[in-house]
Amino acid sequence: MFFLEPLIEVETAQGRIGYGPVLAADVASLFDAGLLDGGAHALRIGKPEDHPFLAPQTRLTFARCGIIDPLSLADYEAHDGWKGLKRAIAIGPQAIVAEVTKSGLRGRGGAGFPTGIKWKTVADTQADRKYVVCNFDEGDSGTFADRMIGEGDPFALIEGMTICGIGVGATKGYVYCRSNIPMPGRHSRKRCESRGRRAFLAPIF
Repeated sequence: MFFLEPLIEVETAQGRIGYGPVLAADVASLFDAGLLDGGAHALRIGKPEDHPFLAPQTRLTFARCGIIDPLSLADYEAHDGWKGLKRAIAIGPQAIVAEVTKSGLRGRGGAGFPTGIKWKTVADTQADRKYVVCNFDEGDSGTFADRMIGEGDPFALIEGMTICGIGVGATKGYVYCRSNIPMPGRHSRKRCESRGRRAFLAPIF
């Protein structure tokens, strides 16, 4: 939705009210118009969920982004966090892989490779130790999915990696990201240690 970016959302008594696209030169007039109370302004779009571009869409990946405190476990759980992990524990590794395969889930990196095939290959491989590595780097042009999850819903990343670990038999997980996106690293693991100037591997479990 680049045509409305940068988009400001303000929590008001009427709900979340959006303004966009906002330039630095617009800030003073927005405050003069009562931005914090959802006041009328030429850039006011109303509730983002009612906007014609967003109204027919169902938010899945980013459903909690911008809604919860990204560092609050209680907030995450109050918005359906950990439900997937609890179910995964209940059904077990084989059923996890089978369900991911049946879902048709594919990778988001461009190739669209079926996730179920990846997970089954790892699950069927004999090894002393298996790892889950999350490629958190936004190396593809115009993709911002990883950064949004890391900044707005980091426990979802940890939950997903844990489900994967149970499914494939991995006992250790790492998140890879570069130093150009430091906030997701801090949110996903407060004690991430940079290993080199360009990138780090942050242990998750």
